Formats: sequence, structure tokens, C-alpha cells
Amino acid sequence: MKQSIVVAGTGPIDRLLHAQLGKATFGLSPVSLMVTCLDWFTHLMISPGKQAELLEKIRRKTSGQAGGAARKDTA
Repeated sequence: MKQSIVVAGTGPIDRLLHAQLGKATFGLSPVSLMVTCLDWFTHLMISPGKQAELLEKIRRKTSGQAGGAARKDTA
């Protein structure tokens, strides 16, 4: 039985995609990474104290960067 040209020629493309995906995810399963991120996000959404802590950290870091830029402009 003959295979169609499209089906027979997809092997190299699939291998290339899987190799690039492996490099991008450092060999970890993309599904496993997605589930881990979802788990982290879910825990963060039900932790208002941690949310406030992270927002304060962002505020401190961004205000420090803005202050540094302002000092450079006046010098």
C-alpha cells in the first residue's frame, strides 16, 4: 500500500520541531512545565498575603530604577 507524499514526508519536520522543543524546555516535558505553572499560579491566586508581598517588591524595584534614571539625567 502506498503512503501519501504528505504523510511520508513529515518525519523530518516532526523531528526538527521536537528537537527545538527539547532545547527550549531543557529536555523537560512541555505538558509537565505547563501543569507546574498552573499549579504555581493557582496557589498564588489563593494567597493574598503573597500577592501583596510580590506587589510591594515590584514597587520597590521599579521605584529604585526610576530614581536611578532620574539621578543620571540630572548629573
